[in-house]
Amino acid sequence: MDASIQYTAEQLNAMMSYLLGTSTVTTLVDIPVSHKTVLANLSSASAISLEEDLEPGLSLELIITPSANITLTLPSLGGFTSFKSSIDLKSGEKTILVIQCIATQTYYIYQKDTPKDSLKSIDV
Repeated sequence: MDASIQYTAEQLNAMMSYLLGTSTVTTLVDIPVSHKTVLANLSSASAISLEEDLEPGLSLELIITPSANITLTLPSLGGFTSFKSSIDLKSGEKTILVIQCIATQTYYIYQKDTPKDSLKSIDV
């Protein structure tokens, strides 16, 4: 086995938790980065920030379910580059927002194009 691809059990457990686990939030301030999938149940717009830095190459997928119509302003400072300035969220309609770490403290943030029918079966 090539030494460059050996991992400790702790590293493998952390990666499996990141890939398979889910975090749940009610605001987009200090989003946890311990799991790739984040279920966000929002009642109002909020700023977007991360609890801590993501490693380059990793990303978060936020499955957002608003309980009201919300215009969510996407950040374009502090290391974030947004593909849109804002997105309109309709009450009860799920959407996916991706935060992709492309370099140390450098992120792309964008809305993922997903057929609405495919999100209906996701319970958040």
